[in-house]
Amino acid sequence: MSKPDHESQPRTARRLAAIMFTDIVGYSAITQRNEALALSLLDEHNGLVRAALAAHAGREIKTVGDAFLAEFDSALEAVRCAVRIQSDLNGRNQASGVEPIEIRIGIHLGDVVYRENDVFGDGVNIAARVQSSAGAGEIRLSDDVARQVGNKLGMALLDLGLTPLKNIDQPMRLFSVALPWRPSTVEQSPSAINASAGAQTKQKRNRLPAVGLMIVAVVVIAGGTTWLMRKPAPVADATMASSSSEVKALVAQVEGLIRDPMTATRENYVLADELMQRVLKLESNHADYWILAARVSMRLSEQNYDRSAERRQKATEQVDRALKLAPSSLAAKAVQLRREFYFGSLAETESIAREILARDPSNRDALAVKLSIARRQGSDSDADALRARLMQLPGGDPLSLLFDTLMLGRRGQLSAAEKSYGELLKLSPTRIVYTVGLELQKDYFLDAQGAVDFIDRIPEKLRSEDAIAAHAALALIFVGRGAEAVATLNRLPRDYISEFLFNLPKGQIAGLAHEVAGQPAAAAVEWRNALSLVEKRLAAEPSNLVLLGNKAQLQAMLGQKAAALETLQLHIELGGKDNPPSLVAQVRVL
Repeated sequence: MSKPDHESQPRTARRLAAIMFTDIVGYSAITQRNEALALSLLDEHNGLVRAALAAHAGREIKTVGDAFLAEFDSALEAVRCAVRIQSDLNGRNQASGVEPIEIRIGIHLGDVVYRENDVFGDGVNIAARVQSSAGAGEIRLSDDVARQVGNKLGMALLDLGLTPLKNIDQPMRLFSVALPWRPSTVEQSPSAINASAGAQTKQKRNRLPAVGLMIVAVVVIAGGTTWLMRKPAPVADATMASSSSEVKALVAQVEGLIRDPMTATRENYVLADELMQRVLKLESNHADYWILAARVSMRLSEQNYDRSAERRQKATEQVDRALKLAPSSLAAKAVQLRREFYFGSLAETESIAREILARDPSNRDALAVKLSIARRQGSDSDADALRARLMQLPGGDPLSLLFDTLMLGRRGQLSAAEKSYGELLKLSPTRIVYTVGLELQKDYFLDAQGAVDFIDRIPEKLRSEDAIAAHAALALIFVGRGAEAVATLNRLPRDYISEFLFNLPKGQIAGLAHEVAGQPAAAAVEWRNALSLVEKRLAAEPSNLVLLGNKAQLQAMLGQKAAALETLQLHIELGGKDNPPSLVAQVRVL
């Protein structure tokens, strides 16, 4: 048994957590057959699981043989981590000549007790039983986890009904994640019972009830669209059909995850990026797939989720490959346009936009880029005309309207920005738009009290969203209500908030809240912890401009002025035109 260091936890503490159990299917048999192979597979498995935990803010509690016990602050992150693990293993198992590694995963959200670097309680016991009920390659969730995840995952959750679990008094309602590369059946334990419509009927192993689970046509809500999962018809070449079916399912999943940029989250784009890596391994000569991969990369960069040099290089390579495969494709030209707009030259951007509009006068990407250029250059009449053309397209273009609203605010055209925001809110009353409303009040109108008052206009269900709550906490700080800001931040489960155009460690804001509340020692602790978190992330992404900006600001807050300026210089050298002048001023003031 191995245990990582958990000195940060009190000797005895109780809290709500998402608990994930995993174990390798058939590991004992492999060990009896070939012990050296079993140990090699275990090392490979452990490395893969630990990489996924690190990417999804999971904490390893312990390992017991081939089993992992891990915890998460977020049920959604726990499920995304499980999806990544199964996806990585599925990709690895496709290679010829390898001994497959298949694992079962169970996740439960419940009350757990921490004591002496271990966890106990019903939450842990239930998670273990949920995991043991799963089949090879499956992810099973308790009802509590499924409710938290909802439709945010972008994958179907198949209702397994009430399922008896060993040593658990009452049957529990379980769900299985419909992984796109798995067949449309879910392996069940012999005791699994479906009780939909009040009927309890024993099910055969390896098959879901066709009526109870509607497996023939599962309706999935993903990014505001509906799609059907159907069992593929048999074809002559089973291997080719399996690969083709998997690619189509993965592509449909990605398109659903990113289709609506006003509701898609960072997790949507990260998962979409991982799924596209799998697609391109299976089919590398299809231009549309490279275009889709480039769209995902550009969204990650445009919305400030990943502004690293590695992401820029990845996007560049994806666009180049798309253009090589389909040099005359308008869709390929559109991702090239986005790349040039964010990473290239203005002259080349305008040239590509003209070429696209000559062939398609209503092209959304070209009109949006030209709007941004016109507004930046102060050509307001041209910008207004382009904006009107975008709004006449089916569904309008709320994302372009959002960026235009922010640009008006940044240029000090506050009346125009306020009017634009009213139009935007009417068109798209979403989490992102309410976040922008807080940002406008606080950062552009310089009306902190107005931002505090604006909170009451936000629907209750959205106020706990990370970026909204973080902006609300900053507004409270600016009006001197530090204790309320601390309470607001304490309700957020994540240590690092990464949402649309908002990327900060929670401790950076919490430190400011404590400082305003007259608690300088607590502020310093928060800032040191936040700096440590940022440095760990930078170790994996050393050229990430957002993280470098966070680091410079935190160093300045802690009085490390020389170190802050050194970090800032690195930010300037790596950032080029993406280096915001406001960051320079902010660090120097701090």
